[in-house]
Amino acid sequence: MKYAMAPRVLLCTLALAAFAALGGQASANPFDESVRPVRPGDRLPDTAFVDQYDRRFSFDRLHGRAVIVGFIFTHCKDECPLITQRFGQLDRMLDPRRYALVEVSIDPARDTPAVIGQYARMHGIQGRWHIITGDPDEVMSFVRSAGVSVIANGNGDIIHNAKLLILDTDGRLADTVEATGWNPVDVAAQTEHDAGVSSSWFGRMDFALTGAIAALCGGSYQTASGIVDLVAALFAIGGGLLALAWVGRRIFAQGG
Repeated sequence: MKYAMAPRVLLCTLALAAFAALGGQASANPFDESVRPVRPGDRLPDTAFVDQYDRRFSFDRLHGRAVIVGFIFTHCKDECPLITQRFGQLDRMLDPRRYALVEVSIDPARDTPAVIGQYARMHGIQGRWHIITGDPDEVMSFVRSAGVSVIANGNGDIIHNAKLLILDTDGRLADTVEATGWNPVDVAAQTEHDAGVSSSWFGRMDFALTGAIAALCGGSYQTASGIVDLVAALFAIGGGLLALAWVGRRIFAQGG
């Protein structure tokens, strides 16, 4: 037993020596930092960003407008281009005087100002629509505080959860979307409501019901929205059948 322990002792000794040679500092683990998640009613952290024009950006400059915040990375070939496409729909729907759109890079090490500038030009991102990046450590701390989990798979791709934030005109978190496939029409209606502007009651109802179903059953907003539409269609058909039955009964009653 004494001799069996010798290799372990040797390994431990070598590890301690290496640790001492490095100045007693282990590699930093980004998940060691405690980051408080933002909650409804909170303002976002005061992180320093730069936008697609390599200009300084902060969320404070958007005060007075409701803001929709999404999370992407420019090397993404899957969901991120679809998110940007839906942001383009929002850009056409919402009054630029009242609303702003922000896409935050979750890959700030590669998404330099030059890279996001090229991405912005490719997707027509301009005016009140910003794509932002910054110091990798600060940006990733911001991303984690927003509830976005980011894991690099080692092949240049990133695995991350979907997240959309809606800020009210005071810069406080009003609503979140936790799944993919959200409907821009519903998000626009909810954002207008959060800004204190009259909006589609049906769109807000669809936003709430779809979110509840997506949270309860998992999956994408697209699937949940399909369930909501199916249920609405069934209610409409049922209502129509009841109306026909009532009319038929009245006709037969009059004929009798």
